[in-house]
Amino acid sequence: MKKNSILKICSFAGILLFIFSFFDSFILSSEKSVKTAFVNPSSKNKIINIVLFENGFVTELFLDNSIWKGKCGTMIFPVEQKQVEDFTESLSKIRKTTEISKFPKNQRNETFLLSYTDDSGKTTLIHFGQEDFSRTQRYYWLESNEKLFRTQNDLDRFLQADPRIWYDPYLIPKNIDKKDLENNLFSASLFINGKQKTLGESDSQVKLNKLSELRHGQLFYGNTDILLKSGSLTAVKADKTIINLDFYDLQGDEESGKAVIYSINGSWNYVVQISGWTFRSICGLFNEKE
Repeated sequence: MKKNSILKICSFAGILLFIFSFFDSFILSSEKSVKTAFVNPSSKNKIINIVLFENGFVTELFLDNSIWKGKCGTMIFPVEQKQVEDFTESLSKIRKTTEISKFPKNQRNETFLLSYTDDSGKTTLIHFGQEDFSRTQRYYWLESNEKLFRTQNDLDRFLQADPRIWYDPYLIPKNIDKKDLENNLFSASLFINGKQKTLGESDSQVKLNKLSELRHGQLFYGNTDILLKSGSLTAVKADKTIINLDFYDLQGDEESGKAVIYSINGSWNYVVQISGWTFRSICGLFNEKE
């Protein structure tokens, strides 16, 4: 009796397995998978412009004299070169892509839009949708093609238009020249409280190094014309590049921080915020109180 029950259960399980195998084969056969890339690997070094659209943010990355720069509104700011290079490398990665023949409409809900332009002037638009149920793949479609595709979502760390993801985070930028990534400072002068103090002697190299590692906050989009100037800093890099920073009070108290307007040779035009702590750290390196 027991033996017959076991045989019946095994037979029933075998039938179910056969049915599910057939169903699974049917589903898989309706989806075509190919090996492809968003950018032809031979053309990744021909990309000269990338525009990122997300949640009201529009950030443009563009190549100018072999240097990647960022643009948001009217501001042109330094970006981390390696971040952009890693992005173009990832776009040119050969990946498995599956064409979706049948799909619910919500899979076409756009979450991110990317466009890139090569040196021939050709622009390609890629629309990214939601993740699939496994949360390991993302839907996408091309502007020139109504088909829907699914691929691994390993691009997600780059699919962000917030400029904070892209800009050079250092107070004294490290990405205004290809040869400048070490960010070595030759000298620096602080103008505050009607006095000027300079770091440039050999015994000040430690302080110059600390200055070079300070970071700024987000871009500042406010009107600096109505702010009160509280000082300025001139930094000279080892290659003799001069960077001028003007500090402006944000709210009139030390915890509110400062707006910093940059003046650098070349096509740069941007303003950032720094905390009160960062400004006091700058002053402290020159043995000066705020």
